[in-house]
Amino acid sequence: MSTTTFFQRRLFVAGSVLTLLLSAGAAVSVVDAQAPISDDQPAATEWKISDVLSGREDALAEVRQRGRSGELRINNGFAAPRGGGTMDIGDIAVIEDDGTLVGGDLTTDIVNITNAFINTHTDDFDQVVVFSASNFPGGDVSIEAGFAFHSGLAAFESGTNNFAGNPNESGGITRLRSMLNMNDMNEYPADVSTDFLGGTASGIEILGQEMEHAWGSFVTAQGADILGRGEAHWSFFLHHPGGPGSASPMEGNLWNDDGGGNFSVSESFNGFSHLDDYLMGLRSAADVDPFYVIDFPTDPFSDSTFPQPASVTGGTRIDLTIDDITVLHGVRQPDPTTSPKVFRMAFILVIPQGTTALQADLDKLNDFRTGWIDYFSVNTDGLGSIDTSIGDFFLPGSMPFTGVIDFDSALTFDDAIWEWNQGVTVSDLALNEPSGAPSMRLDGGFGGGDEIRSRFFDMSVFSMLGSPLPVTLNYAVERTGGGNSPEAGEDLLVEYWTNAGAWAVLRTFDGNGPDESAFTAFSDPLPADALHSNFRFRFHRLQGSVGEFDDYFVDDISFTLPITACPGDFNNDGVIDTADLGILIAEFGTAGVLADINSDNIVDTADLGTMIALFGTPCP
Repeated sequence: MSTTTFFQRRLFVAGSVLTLLLSAGAAVSVVDAQAPISDDQPAATEWKISDVLSGREDALAEVRQRGRSGELRINNGFAAPRGGGTMDIGDIAVIEDDGTLVGGDLTTDIVNITNAFINTHTDDFDQVVVFSASNFPGGDVSIEAGFAFHSGLAAFESGTNNFAGNPNESGGITRLRSMLNMNDMNEYPADVSTDFLGGTASGIEILGQEMEHAWGSFVTAQGADILGRGEAHWSFFLHHPGGPGSASPMEGNLWNDDGGGNFSVSESFNGFSHLDDYLMGLRSAADVDPFYVIDFPTDPFSDSTFPQPASVTGGTRIDLTIDDITVLHGVRQPDPTTSPKVFRMAFILVIPQGTTALQADLDKLNDFRTGWIDYFSVNTDGLGSIDTSIGDFFLPGSMPFTGVIDFDSALTFDDAIWEWNQGVTVSDLALNEPSGAPSMRLDGGFGGGDEIRSRFFDMSVFSMLGSPLPVTLNYAVERTGGGNSPEAGEDLLVEYWTNAGAWAVLRTFDGNGPDESAFTAFSDPLPADALHSNFRFRFHRLQGSVGEFDDYFVDDISFTLPITACPGDFNNDGVIDTADLGILIAEFGTAGVLADINSDNIVDTADLGTMIALFGTPCP
């Protein structure tokens, strides 16, 4: 195999799966029920391989380029937030198009869709699975290429012959590994477990192939050719068994050796093989059953032929074991003792602007989601599972956290608060912690300095407040403590992300400062350019020229919120007026930060009624 690094791009089409190999150097870049889909709705597209081979390569290259070059990011001010609004209905994220998610030609933009999702749900998912609603005006929505596709963003394992690393960290993306675009809901039969597209596969099985492209199929074997189309699927002639009756969604077939050099297919495109389990990190190399490939076939099939039930051929059987793969690629790491076994996948439904989700679409997508959970567990012999829980999305005006982070009860960093960490640890090396040991340690031991960043949070509601109602970031710092003394250039910076998309300094602790044996508390008001919808903060210990392992310790991190003395006067200007009403409207339907007058953890009609009663009155 060539040593050139390739980016794999795969898409499923009727009767075939096209894989494009793009050189790394190439230029690639609660809801009201509505009437079900009517009988006279336009028929779904009849998919052919030619539909994909004509002008589709550039579209996929652009998806790759945009996904891996930094455009896909937790919003940081470089691009406007995408989507007209997000509402979670059960475990389905419904995102309203705003003209940036589905273009005027009814083609989806999966990068913008994914941005709209992660900016309201955090980067806490392995994959996003996108479907388009069945009721877009003008006809069925098309995706960037083919019937369905997998767009890989990152890989975190070795031994799979896939690309490695995560180029999205600059965009704040550290977990998401791929985006799956599964097309328009109209393209699938009412029963998503029913085979269609010429009887080749069900919608759930198509999802199985797109999901597994995060790991395969890219490995080769010593002494035999086991890869098929695009060197990203198994060869038509590969027999690689799994559980009873299982045949991989990555293709190949479950063959019978009929003797005398004759072979016949007993099952195709169903379940997962032991080799699939191994590549996903679910099964050890020792537990992969032997497999074989048919060489010198006598019938007019090729390695790239799509699985065909009841096919027969003659040929020479070449027996293989997992050792024939690991000798070329090494044993997959991490192995099943430490590899993830639960894969978190977010199911997303994109709906037309100004509409609500059709109940028929929600029901079908729910069937997809729950059926996929069951299918994956059963067909991996219970070794792996799928988590499709959406979790809470960010609400306007939400604070990064409540209370005080003192690290006493949390020896690790809370993923709900901290999004990115380089070299920062929890340590008991400080002296006289204000709330007891341990505390956060930044010692510069990581080349280039230590840094820990919070997630993005919406602080825009506070921009409506007048002076003097600051939001303050509070924390305590100790220089040196029980560690080593920082030197010149080894400064500690407390910074925030501005509405212009840049880091700005709140406070600097000079590396030349004196050693300390106690913490000093600080409260820094957030400037006006911090009060926007993508606020975040960080502690950043600069790497000086003298050496590493020189210490700062941070503890008792908290925020102080504005408190008004007069209920309803949210901006504290002495009168309850339209400015206060604007704040209530901005927080309506949320837990609220300012406008929850009756403190019942929801800004609702009760709070609005109180405001109306007080409207126009001066505060006492």
